[in-house]
Amino acid sequence: MYGYMKKSLVLLLFYALLSCPSVVWAAWSSIAFNYAPNPPLSSLSHVDVLVLDPQAAVNPASLRNQTVLAYVSVGETADSSPYRASLNASWVVGSNPVWHSVIMDETNPAWREFFIKKVLTPLYAKGYRGFFLDTLDAFNRVAKTPEAKKAQIQGLITLLQAIRTNFPDAILLMNRGFELLPTAAPFVNGVVIESLFSGWNQAKKRYEPVPATEFNALMLEIHRIQALHLPVVIIDYVPPNQPEKRKEISEKIRALGLIPFVTDGLLQGSSLPKAGALPRKIILLYTKNSTDTLFNPEAFTMLALPIEYLGYIPVFYNANQALPSALSKNDIAGIVVLTNALDPTHDEKLYQYLISVKQKGFNIAFVSNFGFIPNEQRLKAFDIHIQNNPVAGNPHLTITHQDRSLVGFEVQPHVSQFDYDLYQANHAKVALRLSNTHGLKQDAVAITSWGGYALDPYVAINTAQADSLWVINPMAFLKQSLRLADFPIPDVTTENGRRLAFIHIDGDGFATIASWPNGRIAAIELFERILKKFQLPTSFSVVTADINVNGLYPNEANAYAEVAKHIYALPWVEAASHTFSHPFDWVKMLTEKTNGHYNLPVKNYHYNENDEIAGSVNFINTHLLPANKKVNILLWSGYANADEPAFKIAHEHQLLNMNGGDTHITKKTPFLSLISPMGLARGPYYQVFSPIGNEEYYTNGWSKPLYGYERVTETFALTDAPRRFKPVDLYYHIYSASTTASLNALIKVYEWCLSKPLNWIYASEYINKVNDAISAEIIKTTTGWQVTTQGQVRELRLPLEAGLPDLAKSRNVIGYNKINDSYYLHLGTDKTSTIVLGTSENKIPYLQDGNGRVTDFKRTPHGLHFHMVANQPIEFVLNQATGCELIQAESWHSRTLSGKAMPGNLTTYHLDDKDSHELTLTCPS
Repeated sequence: MYGYMKKSLVLLLFYALLSCPSVVWAAWSSIAFNYAPNPPLSSLSHVDVLVLDPQAAVNPASLRNQTVLAYVSVGETADSSPYRASLNASWVVGSNPVWHSVIMDETNPAWREFFIKKVLTPLYAKGYRGFFLDTLDAFNRVAKTPEAKKAQIQGLITLLQAIRTNFPDAILLMNRGFELLPTAAPFVNGVVIESLFSGWNQAKKRYEPVPATEFNALMLEIHRIQALHLPVVIIDYVPPNQPEKRKEISEKIRALGLIPFVTDGLLQGSSLPKAGALPRKIILLYTKNSTDTLFNPEAFTMLALPIEYLGYIPVFYNANQALPSALSKNDIAGIVVLTNALDPTHDEKLYQYLISVKQKGFNIAFVSNFGFIPNEQRLKAFDIHIQNNPVAGNPHLTITHQDRSLVGFEVQPHVSQFDYDLYQANHAKVALRLSNTHGLKQDAVAITSWGGYALDPYVAINTAQADSLWVINPMAFLKQSLRLADFPIPDVTTENGRRLAFIHIDGDGFATIASWPNGRIAAIELFERILKKFQLPTSFSVVTADINVNGLYPNEANAYAEVAKHIYALPWVEAASHTFSHPFDWVKMLTEKTNGHYNLPVKNYHYNENDEIAGSVNFINTHLLPANKKVNILLWSGYANADEPAFKIAHEHQLLNMNGGDTHITKKTPFLSLISPMGLARGPYYQVFSPIGNEEYYTNGWSKPLYGYERVTETFALTDAPRRFKPVDLYYHIYSASTTASLNALIKVYEWCLSKPLNWIYASEYINKVNDAISAEIIKTTTGWQVTTQGQVRELRLPLEAGLPDLAKSRNVIGYNKINDSYYLHLGTDKTSTIVLGTSENKIPYLQDGNGRVTDFKRTPHGLHFHMVANQPIEFVLNQATGCELIQAESWHSRTLSGKAMPGNLTTYHLDDKDSHELTLTCPS
């Protein structure tokens, strides 16, 4: 075979019907396969049938609008499989070193029983409603005689029949398995075949044409399958940088009456991108200084947030290592270069790479410098000329042109007579030009035909505190240089026009004794003085070494556990873990592992990441939680710099994750660079950052002033206007309840939050929104846009200049609100929304603002019908509802609700309940 169906597969296939002679199936219009650890569910939510890796961090039962199948390998078991260690040695008859797997003996009834009971049954119970059966021909590697092959084939057919018996309504798809047909036909619903024209050789890591003899043999098999009335899907492999060849092969396959799918060798792309789909990834080439940590290369601290705010996703590549290859305009919107520490040995490689991507039509934005060493000949390729300086000494430049929409964002440019290069950008829009009386020019910031550049020292300056202030407007510069589109941006800060707010508490300081007379441990003080008083959605975590008899306080552990139980029993508290021994520095713990240096000094503990993550979660689930709760969040400890294997553990246990990021912008330092992005990709996983920093930043590392956390309200305000960058995140440690100053500061922050019009959610909901936003699919249509999410993101942000949504023509848009420089569009319950743009105010009723989630919304001929639930008593504002009647229908009676008329044709409603029940707005004709 030219490649088993493994690893990161996205397959979009359209066909009318999968049928089985013995079972009647519903018609399917589309199917998708995706084996990524975090599959882009938003971009796949439109398909009827979805095949996933069962180890993916997805709850299949939650995808109610789709039939979800699990990928399962029948003939082989990978070394990485979760059940590999449970296999009996007698069930294994060989190995496949190419895919690092063992080959199973299909004649062994014990193996078949294990496969059904231990592999398939748990998957079905989890919510998968069928299976994609791979490696059905693996036995050919070990069965060399006709008799041996016949026995293996019979064993597979017996297994298929048993699967059908045990799961009569399951959808079963085969990958090849020609030898099993036609006997197996009554048990399956379709056949997938790889490599008809072009294949991928996994052993040699290369693409290869399929020999004519194999092509002819495959066509004979295809004719046999078609005669059995089973649909046939063909997967071929072509390099992603050869779109014309992909199209040619796809058309060849279709001409044969087959369903084509042409992808790359690693099964990570699709040859069938949707027309108008917007590429949202921006490649960010960076370098790291030796003192840089995981989160502080300048490219990350300065550029990730502006890229995200524009609705795009930064993808980081260290230019001193491998550069991204095989870029596709279906995915990549542009390339940004900020490489201040490039290894000289990579200079020519980077230059040639940038020339090649420029020739392919990708826009490039250079920030700070060109990355490579510039000279006249090299820059000629970018239509830039370097002037000679005929004047002895400095050129005495002054600013002769400044585009203030691009330059002078946080600080005005300061002319340097010592740090200059006399670049002249040809055929460009110059945003900052310096000149002198001798005709010398320095074009320091320019938008060019191929992208743009902004050069030091006119990009940003550093303060005495090492904070960076932008000279250029990074959003405007990136948007213009990369030619980025205005589009409805999935927004994680807002829902129904209300800014989101949540609380999450790290478990540090559980046993700290409060400093006042007769003070109890901080956890009790927090419970009594904060959590019982402020009944708001709260995500609470513990460090389990604090409350485990094998931890720090063996004598007090049981009493501490009772305190934790009381906290977790509060209905408005959701459960999280803050690890077992609280690693302060995850990277150093991996190498040093000595307890107490970079984690808590737990006696006789041998550090390992599984205990920190899975072990702590299991302890909380087993010993601390009521029956209706379980841990679904891991809050990273310390520097939050866990390595990729730690993220893999969290992913395998279906844990959401958060922490890291250090947003702490204040009135004293109101700088954009102090606002962190949403998160960071960690290999195939994603680390969600805390939107706002905790009290450590405001108390100078918990030294003084201990009341400093009250200044977090400055951060809340500055991340809300003039641009809404973040939701409100009330984030602190348990030890904030251990001193009078810090406790009073905490109460002030709670009271500030309660004085604001916020939409309260749980931390888990925010994390899901971030994961949804980065995978959302945006498609340009003739009248506007189509946005598909997984249903977690319920708000879109649209620049004012893009126009108003036409609510009568749009679909799943239930209202909007103007906030700062944008329209915020509120989405209904559907996963796909159609936004049609207009130019005039809407004259039909709509939701302008609300503090809950809309669970049902319909437009009627005379008004609206909707339902809202919230974590606070419900408030909402309707626009264009003057003169209308709002009826609330509850199970036992109905009543008319009275609203308060407000300027601008607004009506505001306040309910005493957190459930609006069914609401019907009827307006006069």
